[in-house]
Amino acid sequence: MYLNSTSHFQNTLEIIQRLFNLSQEYKKIGLIHKSCIALIKAIRINKNITNLYINLASNLVVMDKNDLAMSVINQGLKIDSRNILLLNNKANLFEKQGHINLSITIFKKIIQIEPKYFVALFNLGRIYRNLGKFEKSSKYFEKARKQNPNNLKFLYESYRMNKNKVKVEKLNKIMKLEPNAENSVYYYFLKGKIEYENKNFEEEIKNLTIAHDLYFKLNTYFSDFNSAYEKKIANIKKSTEHISESKLSKKIHPIFIVGLPRSGSTLIEKIICSSESEVQSLEETQIFFNKLRKIDIKNKKIKSIDEILYIYKKIKNVNFEYRFTDKSLENFEFINLIKKCLPNAKIINCIRDPKESIISILKNNLMSVPWAHRMQDILKYFDRYYKIMNKFKFENQNFIYNLKFEELLKNPKIATKSIFDFCGIKWTERCLNFYKKKIYTQTTNNEQLREPININNFLKYRNYDFVFQKINKEYSWLK
Repeated sequence: MYLNSTSHFQNTLEIIQRLFNLSQEYKKIGLIHKSCIALIKAIRINKNITNLYINLASNLVVMDKNDLAMSVINQGLKIDSRNILLLNNKANLFEKQGHINLSITIFKKIIQIEPKYFVALFNLGRIYRNLGKFEKSSKYFEKARKQNPNNLKFLYESYRMNKNKVKVEKLNKIMKLEPNAENSVYYYFLKGKIEYENKNFEEEIKNLTIAHDLYFKLNTYFSDFNSAYEKKIANIKKSTEHISESKLSKKIHPIFIVGLPRSGSTLIEKIICSSESEVQSLEETQIFFNKLRKIDIKNKKIKSIDEILYIYKKIKNVNFEYRFTDKSLENFEFINLIKKCLPNAKIINCIRDPKESIISILKNNLMSVPWAHRMQDILKYFDRYYKIMNKFKFENQNFIYNLKFEELLKNPKIATKSIFDFCGIKWTERCLNFYKKKIYTQTTNNEQLREPININNFLKYRNYDFVFQKINKEYSWLK
């Protein structure tokens, strides 16, 4: 009996294609683990298809298996060392792991291979912006925009860096050429900025509202996330009510910075980490929320607080001999758990006029935050925060410090000395020079962190009271 090699090859390709299609279907419905299994089966059939490695690595990143994802990427690069998609994923992973210089090196390598690859150009612009190197950032954003001139997201980022005037006529022209969903989002964000420059604040808010609504619809999982949020938190609290402090948790001294977005949390974290004391800045880890949410999804119970602490060590390479900050704002949900399991923890609660915070949220696209795009969701989340934090407002004063954003802006020396005293950190004048420190941060107010504390940020959005005229009476915290 003779085998037809061509027929066998076609059958093999068909099986691989079916497995790949199956992996994509699993991914669509959130079954990432099963998606990985399908891709691994396909790789076992043929180890030389780079697209399988690209998709498997992406899945593993979603599952927070970054080391394994890097291993898969490197296997793919052994097949094709110049594959720009694999290299791009490797650079993104290095960035996520905090290896910024390695990430930049790989992005530049991609551009050497393919100078017109606008994704790498855009990513370099983003990284340089996060490093505070705005001139370089502007250059790469502009290069990305020139390679993809009808991409309004690129124009939006270029506008942010260059502060160039954008004309509505130009936006309309691009929308006619490329009327896709993402362009629609940034079309209205840019129109909002144009109206702001013309001091047409009501028209600005109308455009921003449309932009956020379109972005919300584009991210289909946002609605399900918001509707299930309170139930998930309740399940998480139930699954952790039995755990207590451990030998490890008694030794460490974390500083948690909580609050609502746009309330000065990033600013205070950078000030604390500019002290002479050794304090590691972790920014927004979301470790508590993500770890506990995954346990809830699997209907399991956390066995020990150490399960969470080991993730800090694994993902953020924390040295527990020193202090570290975590400014995952949603950790206000876990104050009782933190108090019970981390006896040496300190919590700084950042407080700002809620109207100011809400307007700032509308004016900025907090892309990954499901509740930050519709007013009803924003108000619901704010209300939950105030109800929880009001329980702790006058209690636990050795555990929680309520920092008013306005006081930090008006009297930075007095406010920071008080915070440092609360945390048990030595205060020096050096901490107020935080903006001189070369740091990498992904916060949306990147530019403000490169300048001294500015009193002009106090009551910045007084022209927007019209937004709250109909809802002021519904929430006591808005009055």
